[in-house]
Amino acid sequence: MLVLWKVIYLFFLLPGRYVDSPLTNSVGKVAAWGLNIITHPNDYSSKEESAPALDTDNGLKTEMQRSIYFGQNKAASVYDGCNALELMVLYVGFIICIPADTKRKWLFALVGVIIIYLINVLRCIGVICAIRYYPQQADFIHHYVFEIVIYAAIIAMWLVFANKINIRNNAQQV
Repeated sequence: MLVLWKVIYLFFLLPGRYVDSPLTNSVGKVAAWGLNIITHPNDYSSKEESAPALDTDNGLKTEMQRSIYFGQNKAASVYDGCNALELMVLYVGFIICIPADTKRKWLFALVGVIIIYLINVLRCIGVICAIRYYPQQADFIHHYVFEIVIYAAIIAMWLVFANKINIRNNAQQV
């Protein structure tokens, strides 16, 4: 399943950013909206921009991002690698692989993806607040604290899903 996903993603979805672009833009827009709710209204805005990035061959390439601004100053950027797509695919892949009722799988997959999305938006909001108010701890918060939170949430959702599985009933359905 992982190999199939990687082939589809790397050869078909990634080059055109068919999934990454709307997801990254959505995370950036919703994070700016959320920041405006918890801080002063309309201080934060977002826009799609291109930025230089290193290619795998150590050459420069252009990478699209969703930049979040505080007034006229860039507060942070949401890159495709920060949109939680891989986490969503990992979560759904686990749900698919565990024997359970199809309706239950669909429900847990949909709700789980929404929860991962919302946690990621909250992560972006938290990172931007950390950059603004606690710049010394921002890197630690970005790379460790929120990683632990999002992985703990995914594991908790998997455990909730797995604990409700009745193997005998699923074996009889096959």
